[in-house]
Amino acid sequence: DGMYNIDASESTCIWTGKEASSKSHVGTINYHKGSIKIIDSKFHSAFSGIDMRSIQCTDMGANKAERLNGHLKSEDFFGVEKHPYATLDIESIKTKGGTSMAIGKLTIKGITEAVAFPVVLSSDSNTIVVDGTLVFDRSKFDVRFRSSNWFADLGDELIYDDIELEFHVVAR
Repeated sequence: DGMYNIDASESTCIWTGKEASSKSHVGTINYHKGSIKIIDSKFHSAFSGIDMRSIQCTDMGANKAERLNGHLKSEDFFGVEKHPYATLDIESIKTKGGTSMAIGKLTIKGITEAVAFPVVLSSDSNTIVVDGTLVFDRSKFDVRFRSSNWFADLGDELIYDDIELEFHVVAR
């Protein structure tokens, strides 16, 4: 039982975004802080702060990645100057049929939406590890650039609204 703090140096968050042209981009985002609370040897709640200023594309050469990184940080995407952090609050984990689902709220650009996604938890005496994949619809968080929910007739210029976050969280 107790509060376990996220070890940002050992935790990872990998994002994937896809375009209609069949291109995709992959990158990383760093954790800022976070914690997992255990009561009566059971998961109670969790919080993670994600440093949106750290968003990086990792599948391109340096010059192209630098340009995309700047664009991802701009108002077209995540507006990190006004919204430097995103948060994920997990309120419960429900297990049914051997699958555990995290249920909570994701906040990006000051907009909060309910989320549910599969997770795998493991622990030893001092460490809790949470692995999972969260897919969210960026258009619900006012991330409009080349979104079919905001613009028509984009053709191959369309960027799909679903963004995948694959995470590995280590908390001690």
